[in-house]
Amino acid sequence: MPGISLFFSLSDNDVKYLSNYFKAQIFEYKKESTIMTNIKNTNSIGYIIEGEVAVIRYEYNGNRTIIEHLNEQAAFGKFLTPDINNDLTIQALENTKIILFDYDTILKTYKSSNSIHQTFLNNNLQLN
Repeated sequence: MPGISLFFSLSDNDVKYLSNYFKAQIFEYKKESTIMTNIKNTNSIGYIIEGEVAVIRYEYNGNRTIIEHLNEQAAFGKFLTPDINNDLTIQALENTKIILFDYDTILKTYKSSNSIHQTFLNNNLQLN
């Protein structure tokens, strides 16, 4: 995973440490699978390791609108998606691998961060 820009200049050991510390989870999704629904009510930040996803808005009448396409290295989550009143869904457009972090855990780290945390947070801010 050090190829993902979120982990730029971090060693494999640093990435393992951060993944454990932030309780990160890696998931793989098949094409057309739903990754996340009701995104405005989640507390996760996802980063695309491999693949492509769509941010989709479903209307009450059943219509769907693709708001945005996201590729490898892109991030999505409650605070990273367009500010739209409707609920948004993240769907895999091809086989996709993502890593999910808990937003609150990342914020708590800022207060007691070391150099590894600072590098991760700096990389995170540069992605968005």
